[in-house]
Amino acid sequence: MKDYSLLALNFGGLYDLKWWQHLAKLPEEPPP
Repeated sequence: MKDYSLLALNFGGLYDLKWWQHLAKLPEEPPP
């Protein structure tokens, strides 16, 4: 999840929230 968190931070705060929301539902397959 460390890599995903870094990507989310790069995209921005708004995308970060959506990113983690998807991780909560699909921890094995994050959104593109």
